[in-house]
Amino acid sequence: MCATLGIDAGGSQTRWALVGTDQTVIAQGRLGGFGALQAGNESGQRKINDILAMNWHVWELQC
Repeated sequence: MCATLGIDAGGSQTRWALVGTDQTVIAQGRLGGFGALQAGNESGQRKINDILAMNWHVWELQC
């Protein structure tokens, strides 16, 4: 099963969901606020890394 990661970044919170090709939610969660301008700084990169680290086992899905 392949999966797609969706990230809804906002000022007060960041929501994310990992969705399979059959449109079922495999994993989801929330983090603190995050904006596109932060993606280039250390704090923003840490938040992205947190999302990826929480779901490392899911990335082993084969497409």
